[in-house]
Amino acid sequence: MRWHSLTSVMLAAWAMGSLAHGAPAAPTVERSRAGNVLFQLPDGWRRKDGADGVTHLAPTSYPAGQWYNLRFLPPKPSATSLQASLREQIKAACEGSDDFREESAVVSQHQPAGYDLRMQTVSVASGEGRTYFMVYVAAAGDVVQPVLVATNSADLYNKYQKVAEKVLTGLRFCSMNRLADGDPPLTDHTVNEVNDFLEWVMQAPFTEAQRATVRKFLVKAWEGNDREEIDGVTEVLKARGELAGFAKEKRELARQAMLPELVKQWRGESDDVAKLMVRIYDGAHQPIADGDPPLTRQAADAALELLYFMAGQVAGRGQVEPDAAVREEWAKILAGGYADLDDEARQGLSEMPMTWAALRFAWPELPEDQKQTLREQWGRDPNVKQIAAAIKASNVDNRSVAEIMQSIERGRAFGKLSNISFQSHMKLTYGYRY
Repeated sequence: MRWHSLTSVMLAAWAMGSLAHGAPAAPTVERSRAGNVLFQLPDGWRRKDGADGVTHLAPTSYPAGQWYNLRFLPPKPSATSLQASLREQIKAACEGSDDFREESAVVSQHQPAGYDLRMQTVSVASGEGRTYFMVYVAAAGDVVQPVLVATNSADLYNKYQKVAEKVLTGLRFCSMNRLADGDPPLTDHTVNEVNDFLEWVMQAPFTEAQRATVRKFLVKAWEGNDREEIDGVTEVLKARGELAGFAKEKRELARQAMLPELVKQWRGESDDVAKLMVRIYDGAHQPIADGDPPLTRQAADAALELLYFMAGQVAGRGQVEPDAAVREEWAKILAGGYADLDDEARQGLSEMPMTWAALRFAWPELPEDQKQTLREQWGRDPNVKQIAAAIKASNVDNRSVAEIMQSIERGRAFGKLSNISFQSHMKLTYGYRY
């Protein structure tokens, strides 16, 4: 994929008149991702992702007139020192106030996970009281990761101090997982940023296999020191950061302007990612079976990955990926039986890309007892139960699983699976994020 061409399309769209205005290893745990940050959501807390790239974690309730939240901000370029980065973040947090007060000394630590951090608590006047900020910055590879703990109540600050400390101590950063050397080095953070941007442009949640294709392509470019690709990715991410500062309506106008030109560009290229983007676009827009709504390949792939996920959880195997042959066979089975599905089942299938993305997003944050309840519910479905048994018996032999899939009555099962109890919980609680 020619990333430099993608950047030029983005900039051209934004320049339109309508846009111009404006130590020992830690135990393995499941973590959620917010941009560059991998974290564990405390029990009884909720998450909210803002269009500005800031993710808020907060208790589900607190006294009237009081508030408390923990904020993951977008990573920043490294300053001359970590102390200088801390001062910059404190200045930004307290901007506009002429009543600034240091509430603690600067704390310096080296975390067992391998990064250094600085943090300090400050406050500013706010109405008749004060707003408190615990400002945290971590040296996360080639970037600095800022985090804020903010509240208008000293009582809440003290009440949740241990919870916040546990969250902060458990943080990990994608930018510290180096995938390939280079200038700059390729990290998980870069790959995630590219995937997130492409998902947003396409308005099509990617499957795990699709995200892996982008990752493989980027690793190959970095390992081959393909400067055109590397510099292009750098420019794309820089432009994406600028786009994040636009109002919602302006971002959507830019996206609508970009997409037709990008699809045209991708159709003229032959690398794996360009081909993938065309398949995703066509899969999201061209039906493989007629109906209201029509069935798309993107929906069929998402449905299959979801089925494998449920069966893998029931089998105690975690994530199990269907291979290309199974995907093709499944799409044929589903398309062949699509006309026999009722309206509710077809609607459920059309929502599968969003539903599967929401489940992947929410799963690490669910308490274990809720996960176990869902596994038990999934295990009672005869189709999930059959595939889980095949996974156990065949040591994840995709051919055996494909044979069982063919016995499912031509896709009827997904009329039921799409309405399984997790769906309403996931969509209403978490939704999908950019």
